[in-house]
Amino acid sequence: RRPACELCPLVGGALKICAGGGWAHVACATWLPETHFDDTAAMEPVQGLSLVNRSRRRIKCLVCQTNRGAVMQCGYPRCSASWHPLCGLESGLLMSMTERPDDGSVVFLALCPKHRARRAEMARAAGLDPGAVEEDGEEDGEGGRHLLVFDFGGGTLDVTIMETRGGFAFKVRSTDGDLRLRGED
Repeated sequence: RRPACELCPLVGGALKICAGGGWAHVACATWLPETHFDDTAAMEPVQGLSLVNRSRRRIKCLVCQTNRGAVMQCGYPRCSASWHPLCGLESGLLMSMTERPDDGSVVFLALCPKHRARRAEMARAAGLDPGAVEEDGEEDGEGGRHLLVFDFGGGTLDVTIMETRGGFAFKVRSTDGDLRLRGED
């Protein structure tokens, strides 16, 4: 039996061990503001599950239409559209992680389909160059690369295909794994 993510209803994919036991998708742990990785290089264990706001666990996901797990929210002011991070990535919702050139901090920007067209305005409000937040399928002018990432840690074998878009920005194209393997890092 495949382990379930503590933060969403999706099974499989790149999961990491949680500090209190259980598993969480890398995407879920990255995109929910209450969660983080204790060791950012190894991306494990996932911390902060007990800090996830209860209201996040009661809201229906825009994509899968369930209220199981914790959702994130559209970044447009006063928009209540919400979705599980992995549901959003797999369905192509605008979810951008961009490094600020001035201080190296990472800005997370997620917009629902209704507000996707406002990405340039939202990028400027976050102190980013509007060109840094790209629409899916747009060229970044730097010849983005595709990466195949293998993770052999925690008794699992996970494989993720990512597309880089210059600098720190990337898009997860696909992820899967075999969680029946046993072993240690």
